[in-house]
Amino acid sequence: MLYSLKLYPNTIWGSPFGGDFSKLISEFVRLNIRSITVPVFQGSRVFYPTEGDIENSNWDLNQFKEACHENEIAFIPEFPVFHDPDTYESVPQYRPVSLKGEKEFPSDWYKPICPSNEPYRNYRMQLIREAIKIFDPVLISLEFLHYPYLPDIQAFDQDGTALPNYCYCDFCRYQFLDYSGKPNPLEAIEDWFLFRAENVTLIPILIAEEFEKTGRDSKMIVQIPPASPPHVLEKLRRSTGQYVQQWRGLVEIISPQFHLFQFGLKLQWIREVMNEFKQLDNLRIIPEIDLPTKADPDKLARLREVLTYFGEQQCEVISLFHAGPLLQDESLQELLAAFQDSPK
Repeated sequence: MLYSLKLYPNTIWGSPFGGDFSKLISEFVRLNIRSITVPVFQGSRVFYPTEGDIENSNWDLNQFKEACHENEIAFIPEFPVFHDPDTYESVPQYRPVSLKGEKEFPSDWYKPICPSNEPYRNYRMQLIREAIKIFDPVLISLEFLHYPYLPDIQAFDQDGTALPNYCYCDFCRYQFLDYSGKPNPLEAIEDWFLFRAENVTLIPILIAEEFEKTGRDSKMIVQIPPASPPHVLEKLRRSTGQYVQQWRGLVEIISPQFHLFQFGLKLQWIREVMNEFKQLDNLRIIPEIDLPTKADPDKLARLREVLTYFGEQQCEVISLFHAGPLLQDESLQELLAAFQDSPK
């Protein structure tokens, strides 16, 4: 199998690489990493020169992309669509609202903006259009393309039919009233689910239109957050607004996140979820697994078990979250190399 490694700006510009692209790429070559996925903006910061900042060479991922291509490493720009800590902090009225009316999202790091927020959605799409023009990608990856959602597997197992906890902001309520003619989602629950799904699917539609308008033959990956089996696809539709069946002809690849160590997922859980996704014969699947920060023998054994399973399923590519642990841990490097295709 091949690996697509997620790489974040704090790894690129932090210690020990300090923005030394050549040093970082030499590590990828040594580890036979042939594809990397990198967010090209985070919050309000973009990692490429804009019209008002043409000389921004220190934070220019387009130069990094060119260096990757020179070493035959694919560069996949990632767009964290509705995750924006800067806007969350600076514009409180853009924060998601819970079913109970709460306006503080319960996460230390994930700061979502509601997909029903049309002004924000337009702003985010403009960033995506600019990045597509600058990076001219063959493939892009969309992360956080969903309504505010924190996987709470145990709670959802207890009641998989419950209304989603988020979002019930004014943007949602006013738009849903226009959509259905009803002010209360509880009066039209299925319409509520469809309304949310349309707002999420609108992003791939707009991107596909951008590809067509600019004559690009580019493809899309959408990253899928965890939802527990059974009925994974329906749970995703209800809780996140990701109506995967609706993406036919828009999205070529989905990347379900199987974070073994962050969420403590077991192999049987992964098997059941994969069996449901494999029913989507029009979509290619690139599973994503996380890497442990401290790879003790037990964690390495769990990782080996899951990689063996993906090999049996003939998964050609695995997404790895993320570069930090891999670059620091020789035991991880050795284990992953054992499942890796040899260099051409």
